[in-house]
Amino acid sequence: TPSLGDWMGSGGNIGVAFSEDGKTWEPYGGAYTYDPANPPNDFPTNGNPVVKPPQPASSGYRSGEMAVVFKDGIYHMWRTAIDGGLYIYHDTAADPRGPWTLQSDKVDMGSYEYGPHPDVVYDAERNLYLMLYLIPNGTNVGQLGLYTSSTPSGPWTLHPINPIFSAQSDWEGTRLYRSSMV
Repeated sequence: TPSLGDWMGSGGNIGVAFSEDGKTWEPYGGAYTYDPANPPNDFPTNGNPVVKPPQPASSGYRSGEMAVVFKDGIYHMWRTAIDGGLYIYHDTAADPRGPWTLQSDKVDMGSYEYGPHPDVVYDAERNLYLMLYLIPNGTNVGQLGLYTSSTPSGPWTLHPINPIFSAQSDWEGTRLYRSSMV
């Protein structure tokens, strides 16, 4: 079994690729070969979307920008979903290849153009999940927010000092696209 996994997605399909060495990656389901005579209408997920759009999908449905945490034998995926509103969905699976189950908990992010592109880590010392996200502020300029929860399915509590990061000068940029924690 490959030791490393990475996620790819667009539109609503989310796929996974594996690697033994972190340099050579093999998409689950095999390599994809682009055929110019038959181009895909969306990001090719190599015949393996492990998470697919719901059926029937709402008009304009999109999903992606996922964060995955493996804890206690379960993979937890949080992802941006535009589904009649803007949400962070939570899916679980015992294997990264699926099947993935959409959980009933979701974080309502309101409505805006970018994000929230969540990143989630588990802090074992504090037994706490931390979710960093782009703040829906109407202008999408350089602000990060933080939610915390003692369980992967919430409830998620907003950090009392949101935003926890705001761009202060030009060198920090005027827009953020993706939040990441290490």
